[in-house]
Amino acid sequence: MTTLIYLTAYLTSPLRCQMLASVLKRKEKPPHTFDPVLLGFLVCLLSKKPLSYEASTNELINEDLGIAYSIIDRIPNMIPQAARMTHQNKKQEEMEH
Repeated sequence: MTTLIYLTAYLTSPLRCQMLASVLKRKEKPPHTFDPVLLGFLVCLLSKKPLSYEASTNELINEDLGIAYSIIDRIPNMIPQAARMTHQNKKQEEMEH
């Protein structure tokens, strides 16, 4: 019984209630919403350059290489082989013009 009282007091402290509330708020986001804070940490695995977020397609874009990494359930799929090409190779584009 004493353990239950201590556990209840521990779990209901004001600080822990605030922490729990902030975690629950984060879970309220739709599953497709990407956290832009991650852009400060993520880079393209191929070029090691920063990525940009495209909300309309829910992808991380590398403009230099012309590839897009999909985001599934708020988790970027950073596997280069799974990336989508966003435009043709620059040499191919120049040859066509």
